[in-house]
Amino acid sequence: MKKIILYTSLISLGWLAIIYPRMLVPPLLPFIKNEFNITYTEVSLLMSAYLFSYGIMQLPSGLLCDKYGYKYLMIFSMLGSSITSFLTSFLYSFTDILLIRFVAGLLSGAWYTSSTLFLLSNLSSSELGYGLGLSFNGSSLANILIYATLYLLASYVEKWRFLFLLASFPGLINAFLILALIKKHTSTNSETKREFSYKLVFKFINKKILFILLLNIVVSFSMWGTQTYIPSYLILEKELNPDYVYALLMMQSIASIFGNISIGYMINKLGINISLLIILITSNLSLFSIQFIDVNWLLALLLFVSSFFGNWFICMSLLILDAAPSNLKGTFLGLFNTITFFMGTISSPLFGYVLDFGGFSWFFMIFFLLFIASIIVYGFLIKLDAPTRPT
Repeated sequence: MKKIILYTSLISLGWLAIIYPRMLVPPLLPFIKNEFNITYTEVSLLMSAYLFSYGIMQLPSGLLCDKYGYKYLMIFSMLGSSITSFLTSFLYSFTDILLIRFVAGLLSGAWYTSSTLFLLSNLSSSELGYGLGLSFNGSSLANILIYATLYLLASYVEKWRFLFLLASFPGLINAFLILALIKKHTSTNSETKREFSYKLVFKFINKKILFILLLNIVVSFSMWGTQTYIPSYLILEKELNPDYVYALLMMQSIASIFGNISIGYMINKLGINISLLIILITSNLSLFSIQFIDVNWLLALLLFVSSFFGNWFICMSLLILDAAPSNLKGTFLGLFNTITFFMGTISSPLFGYVLDFGGFSWFFMIFFLLFIASIIVYGFLIKLDAPTRPT
């Protein structure tokens, strides 16, 4: 148990260091938009630039992890996130900020594959789902920290750059902890020499992997595009006080901590497939319903539920790990996450375009259609796992 706590704490702190500067942008969009006098489509490029370069890094980082190990890639990501966050706090040109966001995504991009392979190599199969649930709590803690800071310092939010200075510290701390506490450099699959090439990826792709990747395309596009603009929707469309919105979103992040732990247990009890279906239905429908609700406590409840059951990524990561060959798990994790962040890259500006020309009614309609598409793809994926009836 001590081993699980130590390892998941390191990875959790790492996710906090990655997510804090990444997800600072959505709640600050209204202020950045006003400062530079730009459209939703233009301001969304701050997310797209990060997600695009983060996505670029996924497959190369997977290949490097499979061949050389995870430790130094973990350190590289922590330092990259910290340095670029520090530099962001001193930039006053939108173009310069856009460029540093691209660099930040690129330098942070090796974290997901290297940290997941670290857990895969050091936890048993029965511990992995629970371990991933605990480690992803770093993302939730980052969001809590973001919204707690915004709530407490609401009168200073227009001077938003100082928040990126604060975001530079967790990565520096964790880089030193990883260097000191992780002695093993490689996974069990990378201790022997192998020939690696991109051809191997295509050789081992089968129908199940294709449908997992397709489901990831639909869900990633939907969730990234939607989550980017939820703070703007609550502030600008619902006309809620920003202080109240930040408190709501902080509560939503707290819900995801309990949700991540519960999802780990749910996977162990119900299996990945049933858990994923519950997550897709509950999180999507609760988030879709917020447009019809004007009662504050009910709105808070729906946001709580959408976040509690919101971490589809745990199930999807386990699905791709289960389907990938043992010597290419890092590579396939990289491919999986490349798709995740490429979808995030294009979904933010496309949803921004929808908002500029159709408003939030079209925004939610497209979100609902994507939810239906995800259930259809899920059905095909489950059908592949169903036992064939003898004839």
